[in-house]
Amino acid sequence: MIAGEIRPNKVLDLMPEIGENTPLNFQDVSGSTTQKDYTMKNSRILATVVAGAIGLLFAGTGYAADGDVSVLIDKTIEITKADVDAMADAMFKAYEASIPSNQVAEAKQSIRQSVLKQLTIQALLKRECDKESIAVTDEERDAFFTKMTGGKESVTNVAAQSNMSVEKFQALLSTNLRIEKLLESKIAKLPEPTEEDAKKKFTEIIESNPEAVKVPESVEAAHILVKVDETTKDEDAKKKIEDIRAKLVAGGDFAELAKTSSDCPSKDNGGNLGSFGRGQMVKEFEDAAFTQEIGAIGDVVKSQFGYHVVKVIAKKPASEVKFDDVKSEIMLSLKQQGAKNVRNEFILGVEKAAQIENLEAPVVSEPVEAPARQLPAWAE
Repeated sequence: MIAGEIRPNKVLDLMPEIGENTPLNFQDVSGSTTQKDYTMKNSRILATVVAGAIGLLFAGTGYAADGDVSVLIDKTIEITKADVDAMADAMFKAYEASIPSNQVAEAKQSIRQSVLKQLTIQALLKRECDKESIAVTDEERDAFFTKMTGGKESVTNVAAQSNMSVEKFQALLSTNLRIEKLLESKIAKLPEPTEEDAKKKFTEIIESNPEAVKVPESVEAAHILVKVDETTKDEDAKKKIEDIRAKLVAGGDFAELAKTSSDCPSKDNGGNLGSFGRGQMVKEFEDAAFTQEIGAIGDVVKSQFGYHVVKVIAKKPASEVKFDDVKSEIMLSLKQQGAKNVRNEFILGVEKAAQIENLEAPVVSEPVEAPARQLPAWAE
């Protein structure tokens, strides 16, 4: 549930978005706070493609490669230790630069557990694809690869990095796309959220956080700053800003004078600081910005940074967001969350219906009948 303000003309973060998730969309698997962001850039996406391809190489084939079996599904589908080792190694290399040296052992263990889970789900979903005779064309497969890599990699290069032939790598991409198609087919059955669903969610947000609909007053302003520091005396800075203000009052171009005379980085944008609310600027500057008339050249203002001339570009009074302002964003968020829930529900049902033996733990799950499909309300 959103904890801040609801603002119109933005996609609201009312709930987690499904984004571009695929069965190969690995996230932070280390479980530890690190010095760097785990967000998947293009290099991470490439590494994920490679790691996923390695994972799909044997997962769910129904026979064991050399080595011990790590996971046994329904006594027929085997995931070997060699499979897990290969994928865990690839995933560790993808994240290695972001993992502090004192957390490597912990991260490797977390990655391995994530890989065991990932390979198990992949194998189960591959079996579901076979049951439903889901197929993909070469054109669909190639488009899928382009989307995953942002069009910045070739199949040949990625196949080489994963130590397999182009043909084998393409076959594995096709398998992954089959899984994606399977999950999309479940989402396709989900009805569209209605306006009443959106109104209900809007009401829930307000009840949970009445401040969410309140938009405080704001102002858009530009300024020219002359700093006072060890190289510029106070009286010199004041004289310079007064000379600049005189040019502005005489009709000088504010943006041009900001570019040539301001000591603030905003000079590259003509001095424009964008929109801001109360409490975001130093008090002297805030008072000037919120009291000046739009378009007027204000008096010189002194702050801890130096001397300013402020020009107000626009003002917005405090207001409250109405349902119609955010209806489309709420409906989009509902649809995205519903789709995410459908995917998760289907995967959980397939997983619960299988007997899964984690021979590395060892843990054995007994199959249970999948619960009757509920959803939506909206969509849970």
